[in-house]
Amino acid sequence: MHQLIGAYGLLPSLKRIEPTAASDAELRHFHTAEYIDFVRQLETKMTENADEADEVSWSEDCEAFGLAYDCPPFQMIHRTISYLAGASLGAARALVEGRCSLAINWFGGWHHGRRDEGKREKLFSVDIFSILF
Repeated sequence: MHQLIGAYGLLPSLKRIEPTAASDAELRHFHTAEYIDFVRQLETKMTENADEADEVSWSEDCEAFGLAYDCPPFQMIHRTISYLAGASLGAARALVEGRCSLAINWFGGWHHGRRDEGKREKLFSVDIFSILF
C-alpha cells in the first residue's frame, strides 16, 4: 500500500503517527481480563519454551480461547497485538483531537476477534478500539 501511495505522489501529504502499545485497561474496553491475561501468559510460555513453541501453541487452553488452527499463537503475541490495537487508538485520538481529517491503521481490521477469543487470525479486535474511543 505504501508503494501505491508513493506512486501517486501522495506521501508528502501524509503524517505518520508513531504507535504506542494499548494498555491492558484500554484492551479491557472490549476484551475480557481472562483473555488478555491468557494471551500475555502465552507469550511468556512461548518465549521461555521457544524450542517447544509448536506444542504450546496447540494446547487445549489455546483452543479454548480460539487461538489455534486459523489463528495460531506466535512469539511476542501480546506485545505485537497490543501495538496493533494501540495504533488504532492513536488514529482515533488524532481524529478526535483534530490533528488529521483521515486516519488509517493498515493493520487494523484484518481479522475477526471476539470479546474473549481470537478467530481467523484476529487476536485482539484492533478496529473496535477506534470505535469505542
